[in-house]
Amino acid sequence: MKDQIYSVRILTLCLVLALSSISCQKIEATLLSNKADRLHNAGKLDEAIKVYQRIIEIDPNPINHWDLGVAYLDKGDTENARRQIEKIKEHGDDKLAEQLETLLQKSGQAIQYSGKDLPGKSPLNFDKK
Repeated sequence: MKDQIYSVRILTLCLVLALSSISCQKIEATLLSNKADRLHNAGKLDEAIKVYQRIIEIDPNPINHWDLGVAYLDKGDTENARRQIEKIKEHGDDKLAEQLETLLQKSGQAIQYSGKDLPGKSPLNFDKK
């Protein structure tokens, strides 16, 4: 049901904006971004990662790679988080890449400080239970 509503929203927006300069793909990326953020905040990291990957297929900009990188960090997947840092650098946004690198380093320090591995728990989301 939610997927049908989502599809109707996209179709409606595409029809309304067909004559404007805003592309339907950008609208879809924005709607998907909201969905991915909700999944991420709910701790459904695998689902969120899939949606972030789809967003990047539509709109491969540095911010979308940032979002995917943070999701990988929250999952504890530092290798894929590092890949997103490189993608951000490829887009020429060294400052954003540096910020994600800092989060990556802090996540490693938090795990080391705890003295144990924290599967499924993100050192970046201390407020989550």
